[in-house]
Amino acid sequence: MEIIEQYCVCDIETNTIKKLPDPLSDELRYVGFLYQTRFVCYHYTEIENIQKCLNYFLYIIGHNIKKYDKIVLERYGFKFPNNQTIIDTYEISENRLKSMLYIDLNVGDKSLKKLCERFNLIHKKGEFDYSLLKNNYLEGENLNKLKEYLFGDLNSCNDLFKYYYELFYGFKEYMGEYNQRKMCWLVNKPGSTAYKAVCHLTGLPEEYNDYNNEKSLYEGGYVSEPKYDFIEG
Repeated sequence: MEIIEQYCVCDIETNTIKKLPDPLSDELRYVGFLYQTRFVCYHYTEIENIQKCLNYFLYIIGHNIKKYDKIVLERYGFKFPNNQTIIDTYEISENRLKSMLYIDLNVGDKSLKKLCERFNLIHKKGEFDYSLLKNNYLEGENLNKLKEYLFGDLNSCNDLFKYYYELFYGFKEYMGEYNQRKMCWLVNKPGSTAYKAVCHLTGLPEEYNDYNNEKSLYEGGYVSEPKYDFIEG
């Protein structure tokens, strides 16, 4: 299925300060973009080039981009246009797999690598020594290894996005123009998706409580997921 939306895949590489990745403290090093078959990699100091990419595309795709990449980029002064839609393949996995496909995954199984393996997608992400990112700049062979690693990550995320796009595309026709444009048929939770579809098909306006905040609809209770799959000791 051809995807007509103008989108690119974005991923960042950072130096992790703490034991675990933290978007509020990790140091940005490189930013990669994949558009169709074109791949570019910028050092974080190439501000103008990075911002041009962010400004140009109507859709930015990433894996865990909302809770990590976007936060880091904004910490470094980069802006995401108000009319842009951020599509997070990790978020789609959380919203759709268990409730709509009866696939119940542990936290670790929602990694890009595990999801690609789950859906028989070729995982192109190789190996990279993250300790190298303690250096502000990489050169020569180390930079080439980073680019190869980053390109593999972007390709895998793109494949996962296209897989989800085709899998859930049938819901698109039940949405109004705005919800189609925002890809609500792809990213929303089942309750919200059904509500938007019913409103569109019956001609009723969408109404939300909490000051018209649609996120409050069918959210249910908050359940904290474990950070680790297994701990001993």
